[in-house]
Amino acid sequence: MEPRLIVAALAILLLSACTTAGSFCEVSAPIRPSTEDHLTEGTARQILVHNQFGATTCGWRP
Repeated sequence: MEPRLIVAALAILLLSACTTAGSFCEVSAPIRPSTEDHLTEGTARQILVHNQFGATTCGWRP
């Protein structure tokens, strides 16, 4: 098989996988840890970034 054909087939496969996965707003939701969760500083920061992105991009409200 010709290398350019292989590259084209892989590109089509990758692009079609992206379109079937859905957008961030369709597949994500705010993360709301409970008061019983013991979060590290890094995990708390990641949750904050995730929720801020969702609020800006998807219109999530607290």
